[in-house]
Amino acid sequence: MDMLQEPNRIALFKRYMIRIIVILFCGYHFYTAGFGTLSALDHRLIHWISMFILIFLMYPGNSKISMFIDSLLVIMTISSGIHLLLSWREVSLTGIGAKSIIDIFLAMAALIVTLEGTRRTIGWVLPITSCLFLLYLFIGPWLPSSIGHHGYSLNRIATIIYFGTEGIFGIPIGVSSTMIIVFIIFGALLNSSGGGKFFIDLAFSIAGRMRGGSAKTAVVSSALMGTISGSPIANVVTTGTFTIPLMKKDGYKDYVAGAVEAIASTGGQIMPPVMGAAAFLMAEFIGVPYTQIALAALIPAIMYFISIYTIVDIEAIKTNIKGRPANELPSRVETLRQGWYLLLPLFTLIYFIYSGFSVTKSVYYSIILLIMVWVVQQKFNIKIIAKGLLEAAGEAVKSAAPVVSACACAGIIVGTIQLTGLGLRVSSLITVLSGGSLFIGLILCMISALILGMGLPTSVLYIVLATLAAPTLISMGTPVLSAHLFVFYFGCMSSITPPVALASYGAAGVAKCSAVKVGITAFKYSLVAYIIPYMMIYSPAMILMGTSWQIAIVFITSIVGTICLACAIQNWLFCMMNIIGRVLLFVSSLLFIKQGLQTDIIAFLILVGVMIYQYFRYRKFRASDEITL
Repeated sequence: MDMLQEPNRIALFKRYMIRIIVILFCGYHFYTAGFGTLSALDHRLIHWISMFILIFLMYPGNSKISMFIDSLLVIMTISSGIHLLLSWREVSLTGIGAKSIIDIFLAMAALIVTLEGTRRTIGWVLPITSCLFLLYLFIGPWLPSSIGHHGYSLNRIATIIYFGTEGIFGIPIGVSSTMIIVFIIFGALLNSSGGGKFFIDLAFSIAGRMRGGSAKTAVVSSALMGTISGSPIANVVTTGTFTIPLMKKDGYKDYVAGAVEAIASTGGQIMPPVMGAAAFLMAEFIGVPYTQIALAALIPAIMYFISIYTIVDIEAIKTNIKGRPANELPSRVETLRQGWYLLLPLFTLIYFIYSGFSVTKSVYYSIILLIMVWVVQQKFNIKIIAKGLLEAAGEAVKSAAPVVSACACAGIIVGTIQLTGLGLRVSSLITVLSGGSLFIGLILCMISALILGMGLPTSVLYIVLATLAAPTLISMGTPVLSAHLFVFYFGCMSSITPPVALASYGAAGVAKCSAVKVGITAFKYSLVAYIIPYMMIYSPAMILMGTSWQIAIVFITSIVGTICLACAIQNWLFCMMNIIGRVLLFVSSLLFIKQGLQTDIIAFLILVGVMIYQYFRYRKFRASDEITL
């Protein structure tokens, strides 16, 4: 009997350990958001140690000796972390680095822990990529001189990867331990307090009655949910569970429903005021306030969602999908009456961020307000509040685990690039291949982003591209913010770019249809997202780099161009278009999006010509009853 109870006791002990560490982890980061952190390396180490212990407890192995392996990995995490906590000050003062076999052994332990923890949370691709970069450290002397190096000792490699703030404990995990983690905690609290359901109900009450209302609800709710998660997969799972079945029920094809949800959810990463994790990394990399990045991304984000909205509207026209009756929709007044208090922390967050407060301090105050209104809403029921806070902490850790492990693993790549100077070599190679042409350089950077994006999370992909590709664009005369936004956008779009489109795959699973069809349809519908980054380079007013007049003109013409592009994609303007009209409308959209008076005039004349021609075609078809609107 005792032998049978032993596994249960172990499981119970493990469950309590997880719960305790989760509470301490979230409590520590909430406290440091309000009162400041310890020294940078101490803070990152506490972040890394606690998260990787949780990873090995929450993502156990599946072999017969998994308990032994997991225990060993936890011991390796604690020992390597504590050793660095106790020794990094001496190392930084003396500059010696790894000087003993123990230093090297524990550096290797930290490396193994990081790679294995990343594999368990996000899969094989990133750990394998990191291992390839590590291999490059050893085989550099035997590679061609254009990409090779003189080689490094094991001591030097251990020093860069483990000691200091260039490797595992570099900028990526520094950002995840400060800004990203508190936003994840805020999002989990907001969702646990009913924010997720509130946003979805609000979106349904706003867009549900319109033609194609279920698809428009997906667009609106995903834009709103982006303020909570900033993760395409999280958005797909959260909003798609409700919107995809409704879209299918209303008459949208299953792969169209999946594609709409995938591209709408991907937009959460680029939608201010709270964007994806990569945006916070960008702020740290280029040394500008996060508010500047969010403001610069505003017009492109509006263009993106207007494009999607127009596409689903035309799809509803073409397939004659009506809005849902009022009795099937939540009441807008009732929804706001029951959940208005959930908007207060969000508005508070936006107010503090754009008033000059630090991002972490802004989130800290917003979390306090959220808990306060939650307590009042629950009528001071401590039991319900405590249960909700515990659930939110658990959800926050589950959401944070892939991000933290990815940032730690990405630090290995960044450390390797900095040690070897690989970034300068790649930058020179792109410059040579482009022949000094900015446009060709942009294409090469785009291709690099889409290829690397097949297996890397957006945040990691941005880190790699910010180190390898962005310097190339900057050296060609591109402003720093424009260059980083360019690679950031293509990093985000990798989630819906075939052949490996993770957001599309997730949406296909919910829609229960072909992932290939969803991926291809999402790629077609999101075409504007592949044009916007180029316009950021050639039309700087789009990212608020220009006079107020220039920004206003670019905003108007870009929106018109976006709608034209959506019509060209859907092959519809009043009625179906022929190939000539479709091509002309596509050209007009590009000319509108590009900044310049001459291009705007030409685009306007083309649009007017196509509209007149399409109007007469529409009247002809209408008269002969060949079209039904």
